[in-house]
Amino acid sequence: MLKLLDSVRVSSNPDLVYNGWNISTTPATSGVGIHHPQGDIKKISTYTKPLQNVGGTETHWSLQWAKTSTNHGVTEPGSSGSPIFDQNKYIVGTLTSGDATCETPLGHDFYGKMSYHWNKNGNNPVEQLKPWLDPDNKGITKLQGTGGPSYIWWPSAPDTTLSIRLGREDYPEIKVYNIAGRLVMQKKINKEEVDETNLFLIDISTFSAGVYIIVLDGKNGRKTQKIIKR
Repeated sequence: MLKLLDSVRVSSNPDLVYNGWNISTTPATSGVGIHHPQGDIKKISTYTKPLQNVGGTETHWSLQWAKTSTNHGVTEPGSSGSPIFDQNKYIVGTLTSGDATCETPLGHDFYGKMSYHWNKNGNNPVEQLKPWLDPDNKGITKLQGTGGPSYIWWPSAPDTTLSIRLGREDYPEIKVYNIAGRLVMQKKINKEEVDETNLFLIDISTFSAGVYIIVLDGKNGRKTQKIIKR
């Protein structure tokens, strides 16, 4: 029988995800919009064709939403200001207007470009993104998202397997020590070993009964957890 010691969730940090962004003027080939139409619960709309420049201007992207297996994604009042993501999960714009609705799902929506928000939307720092996202003038044009759920640990098959839920895009090194401090397992987790829910399974069927300390070192920092195998 496996038993967790201390907290099931091992982190003093909240489960925040900071989305990445890109100020490229190259149109995204596909992606999603994430929003709260009419103040409703979060919805995800999908586009599968490249974003278009509106009338040849540098200010906005235009798109039409695609029909998916669940529904035809659109936007509604309340969606304004929400982000549009490209195929690489970077924010490339924010919703300003459009005529795509449940009644007109093939209408166009318009997103202000990150490239325009960056340093062309007004003359004051409060009207631009660059002074806040690149204050040291390092020439940053995109930034990968970071953060994600804390590592979550729980027993699965009794005495044989321990399940670990990893943070998004975080594939840490794992070390397991026995109560005497001897290293009994060491492994770098590969992306291919994690399922679509970021779940990784540890085979502990050969471990003797006792107390073990699991240590994960990844981009979200170091996490530790004690377990008892009976």
